[in-house]
Amino acid sequence: MTKVLVLYYSMYGHTKTLAESILEGAKSEAGVEVVIKRVPETMSDDVLSQHGGKKDDANVATPAELADYDAIIFGTPTRFGNMCGQMRTFLDQTGGIWMKGGLVGKVGSVFTCTGTGGGNETTITSFHSTLFHHGMVVVGLPYACPELTDISEKLGGSPYGASSFTGSDGSRAIHAKEKSMAFFQGKHVAKIAKKFFAKMRLAIASDHAGYELKEIIKGHLDHINVAYVDFGTNSKDSVDYPDLAGLLVDSIEQDRCQIGILICHSGIGMSIAANRNSKIRASLCYNEELAVMTRKHNDANVLVMGAGYITNEMAILMVDKFLNTEFEGGRHKIRIDKL
Repeated sequence: MTKVLVLYYSMYGHTKTLAESILEGAKSEAGVEVVIKRVPETMSDDVLSQHGGKKDDANVATPAELADYDAIIFGTPTRFGNMCGQMRTFLDQTGGIWMKGGLVGKVGSVFTCTGTGGGNETTITSFHSTLFHHGMVVVGLPYACPELTDISEKLGGSPYGASSFTGSDGSRAIHAKEKSMAFFQGKHVAKIAKKFFAKMRLAIASDHAGYELKEIIKGHLDHINVAYVDFGTNSKDSVDYPDLAGLLVDSIEQDRCQIGILICHSGIGMSIAANRNSKIRASLCYNEELAVMTRKHNDANVLVMGAGYITNEMAILMVDKFLNTEFEGGRHKIRIDKL
């Protein structure tokens, strides 16, 4: 099932109100699991109270969990045309996810609240740069949303995302039409994420030793029009293979991908790491015959390759055989069920 996170910070409650409309919109899309959380507060209770802020009892997100979601819709009040410090502090802790490519290919979207209207657009567009650095697919609020072209009264909202202005003293309540725009954005993002990840049937990952072969295989997958999610690594800099294997395994366990390809120098480490999960049947292969047999007889869902022991040409042949061979079932299924 497609997983969507609505992640926000709200000091006075206005952004939270929009977040709740975003949540309802995303939940209205069938086949989507939606969670709402806030980022941690960076001010003490005393300082927050001195500024008239409201204590928020919503569940608090951690940076590490962001990679668990297929789409994240971020909500922030504006601070001088940018995101608030609490959101910035939270995102500045996502370097580890960036190193692993944990958000690459995920859907990202942004909404905001401002006081007088200044920053309605710049807050969202400046936020987008962080999402682009993470490799996310950025989604806004299309003009298919009818309220976006309503000029009968002063409203927030732009093609970049839902928004509202609350007045310099915060006295203006979120308008019903602004809530409708937020609802539309939530549903729009959920729908795109569901369609997008429904096609993402193959996951691929490698450590630094398998990086070059991974890039070659990705080029082949593009050529044969096979959709995939690349979980890294993204360079030849040294990384730990269990971390990359874990990202791929999680995607299969959560049913976001059905099959996978793992690559390291020998293939042994990736095989051991992946097969720790009971839902994974990772098979280390060195030729195309093994790639066929592991699908026919073992119903393997992860092909593991050792980049140091096979040619690029053999790797591509193995990928083709693995993708195009069906499990025979019968007596082999009886044996698989005993694993």
